[in-house]
Amino acid sequence: MKKIERMSSETAREYALRAITENIKSADLEPGQAISENEISAFLGVSRTPVRESIQELHKAALIEIYPQKGSYVSLINSQYVEEAVFLRKVLDIAVIEEACDMATEEDIKILEENVALQEFYLEKDNTEKIFELDNEFHRMIYVAAKKETIHHMSQMIMIHFDRVRTLSMLTVKDKKS
Repeated sequence: MKKIERMSSETAREYALRAITENIKSADLEPGQAISENEISAFLGVSRTPVRESIQELHKAALIEIYPQKGSYVSLINSQYVEEAVFLRKVLDIAVIEEACDMATEEDIKILEENVALQEFYLEKDNTEKIFELDNEFHRMIYVAAKKETIHHMSQMIMIHFDRVRTLSMLTVKDKKS
């Protein structure tokens, strides 16, 4: 598990949820890997309650499997959830891009262009992690330009299923180049 810095405005529960989620997305917590409330709470420096609550929430999102008397495990990748996430992204993005085209300010367009330039820069540097981060930020900025931030936020939990596949794909490509 990779340490993620706690933001000053986050509660312990918000921090635990974000840290565990990011580690699942980045495959630092691998599909099928056992996870321990005690270890995570010690690693993050929070009590077990926010970690337990976060695990429960991620269980509801089908990202963690909980087996009574056996333990909790990062869920294996479910192709149906991935397919649904891709469908949702495709449908929502088309509608939101149409809205953004009508509503985007010059500043919005400038920020989007800067993001694309940074993606091209990191593509040349073969920094897939940064490209992934910038691509997600690009999509978020489109939703901001369209004044649909709530929809973006609501869609993020299902998108984790797609992001896991994207991460593993990038790691595979990176390993083949080595």
